Amino acid sequence: MHNLRRLVVKGNGPGDFNNTFGLDWAIEANELFKRLINENRHSELTNYLSLGDAVRLAVPTPEHYLPLLYVLAMKQENEAVNYFNDQPVGGSLTMTSLIIDAELKKAQYARQMSS
Repeated sequence: MHNLRRLVVKGNGPGDFNNTFGLDWAIEANELFKRLINENRHSELTNYLSLGDAVRLAVPTPEHYLPLLYVLAMKQENEAVNYFNDQPVGGSLTMTSLIIDAELKKAQYARQMSS
C-alpha cells in the first residue's frame, strides 16, 4: 500500500527514494494487513476504512488495494500465504506482495511435524 503524497525523498537525485524505511503508520498498516491475511480475517480487510488511522493513511484511494482483495477471494482454506518484496521505501510506500500456495502449506505442516 502507499500514500505517494507522504513519500519521503532522500538522496542526491530526483526519484531517489529507495531508502528502506517506513513511517510508523505505514509499518503499522502493513503489519495489520498481514496479520489479518494470516488469520484468514478477510472480511475485515474488505471494510478497510474501519481499521483505523494508519490504514486510512496507507490506503488513501482504493485502486491499488482492491486487487489484494480479488486475490484473497481465491484463497482456499488449505493454502498458505508467503510474502515477498516486504520492505517499505520512501517512508510511505510498501509493495508487499504475496503468493498463495497449497504446496507451501503442506511443506510448512511437514516441517512442523518433524520438529
